[in-house]
Amino acid sequence: MYFFMGGEPDDVVKQYISIIGRPALPPFWALGFHQCSWQYNSTQDLIDVVDSYTSKGYHFDTIWTDIPYMENLIDFTVDDAKD
Repeated sequence: MYFFMGGEPDDVVKQYISIIGRPALPPFWALGFHQCSWQYNSTQDLIDVVDSYTSKGYHFDTIWTDIPYMENLIDFTVDDAKD
């Protein structure tokens, strides 16, 4: 058990960080806007979404696909019939 007896809140944070270390920053792209949907069933769906965002001047950093692209819902697979 640790007690941090700093006089000011900043002192307490400095004492705490001296014990646990500084937090790691996430990758810069992870702080941006992400777009995700279960409705992306093909590569063309993704292309259409990116084109739509771009044509309207919307910015996004990442687009995620979800389960529908998988072959038999198996991780790290791609269903070629849905491409």
